[in-house]
Amino acid sequence: MSKSNIEISQPQNSMQIKQQKYNQAKIQQFKPLISNGKLEIQSIDSLKSLDFIESLDIEKLEIFNCKNIQSKLSSESITDLTIENCALENIDFTLNNIQILNLSNNNLSTSVTICSSSFKQLKELYLNGNKKLNINNIQGLSQLQKLNMANCDVYDITGLCELKNLREMCLDENDVDLSSIGCLNLEKLYLNKCNIRGVQELHEMIGLKELTLSNNIIDIAPLKTLIQLTKLELSSCSIKNVDALKNMTNLIELDISSNLNIDINGLQSLTQLKYLRLSFCDLKNICSLRYLNENLSILYLTYNENVDLTPLQFLTKLTKLFLGHCCIKNIYTLSSLINLNVLHLEQNQIVYIEPLKELKKLQELKVQYNKILDLQHIQNLNIISCESWDQKQPSQLELNLANMAKDINNVVITRRKIKQRYANIKLYIQITKQSVLLQQQKAYDNLLLLTNMAAYLFQTLINDSQ
Repeated sequence: MSKSNIEISQPQNSMQIKQQKYNQAKIQQFKPLISNGKLEIQSIDSLKSLDFIESLDIEKLEIFNCKNIQSKLSSESITDLTIENCALENIDFTLNNIQILNLSNNNLSTSVTICSSSFKQLKELYLNGNKKLNINNIQGLSQLQKLNMANCDVYDITGLCELKNLREMCLDENDVDLSSIGCLNLEKLYLNKCNIRGVQELHEMIGLKELTLSNNIIDIAPLKTLIQLTKLELSSCSIKNVDALKNMTNLIELDISSNLNIDINGLQSLTQLKYLRLSFCDLKNICSLRYLNENLSILYLTYNENVDLTPLQFLTKLTKLFLGHCCIKNIYTLSSLINLNVLHLEQNQIVYIEPLKELKKLQELKVQYNKILDLQHIQNLNIISCESWDQKQPSQLELNLANMAKDINNVVITRRKIKQRYANIKLYIQITKQSVLLQQQKAYDNLLLLTNMAAYLFQTLINDSQ
């Protein structure tokens, strides 16, 4: 036999054999869990080595809450990888086709480097929640377009200036120095809870389309140059007026909630506005809203006590309206909002909901914690979800039923009064049956039982009195 036909192999040591058996076992264990090229692994503390992954043909791998996994991973097929909340301190990845990498909420050390040749195609990187990370260790990712470093104790971002393709960045919950941020050509920037006092550094970032600055006490005047913005969030910023926003005619979404006593006059110049959040502003007069863009679709006014709703009658294109916790008594103004499909009116003082019968497109309604006596006006509407009663606080209907129960216990009760009470209880039964549409099954069952018992007792009294 010639040498060319002889195959000589080196004997495997015990560690190699053990690892090979481990890999084969893991492949058999996880193969049935693969769906559409995706594998998700959660909360398996016994999982340590990831060597078996190399033999799996998957594009997306997600690993959550596996506290003992090792940092080594190799795969030619994976393009989207998440290893989150796994106490990972270092990484030794060979992932030549990776495009999305999520290493959030681990324990990555300051020495970890995420700019190796394995990540040359990386476009999205999520590192939020890694407190020890050195931001300079990612500056070699030339193709990176999206970066999340929220809650990473980041201060100096000078090292990011080399990321010329970066378009979206989240630095929420970092006491960040913005002095070098102008070197980036960003379109989306998120700076929520960053202890910012001034935003002068942002005035030259004219390419921005989305900006979040919520929960910072700032003067927003420098933002007036950002006329390309389509989305702006400024909640809890101690803003007194919206003068700086008047030229933002491309703005579609605006959140200025939780700015007490803010002067909203000037919003009418935002001709593209479709989404507006004004909750927790202690607004009383909203007259200027009547002049808003006629295509405004979504409006939040929750927690503005005693607000006058009259100007809302002109916003006839509204599809979603949120008016919870406003101490509202009268809702007749809402009858003109015929395009509403979502309406929240919880925690008010509403008695009559008759105006809602005109809202033929309404599908979701919240009216719990009010003083409503009669739901019959909405029984013909095509409402899919409705919350009207809450077990923590008795509705007026339940209080009426309780009073009737007291009448039953009275020794002296006239036949006429019995018949009247019986007629009333039948009406309440009818209303209660309609409440099955409200998707409050437990409350419905309890209330139906109560009304049926009351009806039975009254019928017994009628029979006994004849």
